[in-house]
Amino acid sequence: MPSASAVQDPEALHPAPPSRACTPLLWALGSALLLVTGSFAAFVAWWVLRAPDSRGATALEAPQLPPDPGARFSDPPQDSFGQLVAKNAQLSDGALSWHSAPGVAHVLLARGLSYDAAARELQVARAGVYYVFVQLALRRVVAGRGAAGSVVAELHLQPAAPAPAPLTLTVDLPPPAASDSAAAFRGVLLHLSAGQRLSLHLRPSAGLSPTWQLDQGATVLGLFCVAPDTAGGLDLQQPT
Repeated sequence: MPSASAVQDPEALHPAPPSRACTPLLWALGSALLLVTGSFAAFVAWWVLRAPDSRGATALEAPQLPPDPGARFSDPPQDSFGQLVAKNAQLSDGALSWHSAPGVAHVLLARGLSYDAAARELQVARAGVYYVFVQLALRRVVAGRGAAGSVVAELHLQPAAPAPAPLTLTVDLPPPAASDSAAAFRGVLLHLSAGQRLSLHLRPSAGLSPTWQLDQGATVLGLFCVAPDTAGGLDLQQPT
């Protein structure tokens, strides 16, 4: 009968897999995810603390970015942060129009960003990886009316990106007995080229208007630069 000391641990029969050195790509992805996680947490805090204005519409404040993002990223995200607020409340097929003037509350277009009102497109001047986010909010304006339906929002890029759309957001609208409002939020990391243009297109279910309208103060399109392109590639510093 073998002694207890002769019995081997079953896990010891399988050698540990060899360790692999972290590649520069992993450093870059890790850095990007760290920033996006922190920014999303700031956005959630801002969303929870928002307050309705005197007209009942939701007032938005720009998300608070880390106080010293340059400590990890060579180009602070504030230099390429933009947020537009919906201009029209009516639900219809096609591209949304946006408030972009600096004097409009909760609108911000930092350097390197511009808005073409005729084309309804937000344009970036600098290539790089951007965190693009969309919030779509709706409210019932005719009490007790309107069947349940949905509104689909799709982000379009020009020059066009390969199908499918890089960001799609669906808001399911409840029946009158359930609620008179609905909203959804989504963000995505996209590599944008210099001069690339973004627009948000809506596809509402038939018969929603005029019972449902956009909540203008709470419907936003925004982005900020996570890592700009440089001559040597993405400008991401490795964590220390």
